[in-house]
Amino acid sequence: MTAPAPDATDEGADLARSVNTMVDSLERSQGLERQFLLSVSHDLRTPMTSIQGYAEALTDGAIADPQKAGQVILSESKRLDRLVRDLLDLARLDANKFSLTIGRYDLGQIAEDAVAGFQRDASAEDLSVTLRAGGGPLPVNVDADRLGQVLANLIENAMRYASSTVRVEVGVASDPATGTRAARATVIDDGPGIAAEDLPHVFDRLYQSKYQPQNKEAGTGVGLAIAHELVTAMGGSLRAVAVDSGAVFVLDLPLVDT
Repeated sequence: MTAPAPDATDEGADLARSVNTMVDSLERSQGLERQFLLSVSHDLRTPMTSIQGYAEALTDGAIADPQKAGQVILSESKRLDRLVRDLLDLARLDANKFSLTIGRYDLGQIAEDAVAGFQRDASAEDLSVTLRAGGGPLPVNVDADRLGQVLANLIENAMRYASSTVRVEVGVASDPATGTRAARATVIDDGPGIAAEDLPHVFDRLYQSKYQPQNKEAGTGVGLAIAHELVTAMGGSLRAVAVDSGAVFVLDLPLVDT
């Protein structure tokens, strides 16, 4: 018995579907690139506008509280610096020119420094950013500067969505199944949380979540992607966890035996 000849109509339909899929993918890619460029342009322009405005007012003597103006300029310049560093890091990662300087450091101390760095910004936005640490040091083999950058990206993202509170918790996490222990940092906010359809994509480059914060900058969508790649390069893991309210990001690194 001979096999039936392929149906030309079916082959044509398959080809049409393939072409349509390719076109949709290309259009989405181009759309993401346009969205990224617009977002980067906006994120660069916004702090520059604030810096320029306050600097001109200081020069003209039109500021009643120069100290507050200086704080705004400092805060906005730090924000601008973080964005520029994220973009440079993204380029280095793409070009495989990224290097790490690994040493033994205390995760708790790095988290403490990261939280301290956001206190002024948090106060200006009426947010509480706190650290809850377990007892004792948490030695990990990492690049301290890059791990600080990861935590800064996570905290900044949490502040963007939080209603009033961002909490960073550090301690030891144990896996009963394998008997392994990890040094863990968890960043928690009390915002609207992560939509189910967004959860698999939170670390995708350029991805914009369904929910965008009101009266705050949405961001370029590269900070979390860079954080994920850096943690992976240092032998750890970073994941977003679905919860009833708020957002939770969990960072695990191998705990070094002392």
